[in-house]
Amino acid sequence: MRMTNVLKILIFKILDVYMGIDVSLIYEMTVPALVVDKSIELTYIDTLIPFRKNIVKYNNPMALIINDEYKKNGIIIDMPLDIIELNIKSVKPLPFLIERCVHNAIWGTFIKGDDIVLLLDIFRFET
Repeated sequence: MRMTNVLKILIFKILDVYMGIDVSLIYEMTVPALVVDKSIELTYIDTLIPFRKNIVKYNNPMALIINDEYKKNGIIIDMPLDIIELNIKSVKPLPFLIERCVHNAIWGTFIKGDDIVLLLDIFRFET
């Protein structure tokens, strides 16, 4: 039985920014070259979230195939760092001005050790 106040979050890092995605939204995680279904459109995460003019280097890219019943899409991230259980009460909202800049694709944040982790809403990306 899954507790409703706990999320399982997959954490990864792009440049120096920690991000998290709810594991229940991920259908499959695989190496991008192994995605054989050509109907699945793969998009690199740095094309969905602005990193200014920084060049993002993917050391170990992984494709997250989204658990969406209507279409098949995937987001390419760098190798995940961890999967953690997060109490929903630990999530803090974004300040309004920052939220408007990311088009609601980041729905909250939480603190993990000394780091701030941004929680992504992968259905709000235009993939």
